[in-house]
Amino acid sequence: NENDVLIDINAVSKLLGCHKNTIWKMRDRGEMPPPIELRPRLYRWRLSDLKAWISKKQCRALKTDPMRSKLSRKAKKRGQ
Repeated sequence: NENDVLIDINAVSKLLGCHKNTIWKMRDRGEMPPPIELRPRLYRWRLSDLKAWISKKQCRALKTDPMRSKLSRKAKKRGQ
């Protein structure tokens, strides 16, 4: 079950395409789902939490992307 899949920092790094240090900084700033601490200094993230977070961020980026709004305005002008 995907809800049960836990991944380590290396897998998170590959999934997000950023360095491990960036992931820890994002975690410290509360910018991403928190990991689960299995024991001291052993952290894992729920894959389902990360996928939901990525999906939410992509939707938000599409709504606020200035290029997207420029393109849609151009398409509307062409249609008139």
